Amino acid sequence: MKAKSSIDNRTVGTIHVAEENCPYYILVNSGAEELINKKLYPVDLHDKYKKKGLKLAFVFTYSKAMSPENCSIDGVIALDSIQVIP
Repeated sequence: MKAKSSIDNRTVGTIHVAEENCPYYILVNSGAEELINKKLYPVDLHDKYKKKGLKLAFVFTYSKAMSPENCSIDGVIALDSIQVIP
């Protein structure tokens, strides 16, 4: 199941690092209405993107992977494409 947004079929979010018992997650800022303000944990996020406050546009697929222990998130995802927004 792919999530789509109004911006080039991408979801836009901000990286949060070491918050709420999670090593990192993306807080969705815009995209599909049901995703706004949701916390998504990308299982395959490259280290270069793990920077607090970094804004990303991305396309993803939901993953069946487990979330980190005690990390309260709304979904685990695999990133299909990712772009840094300046």
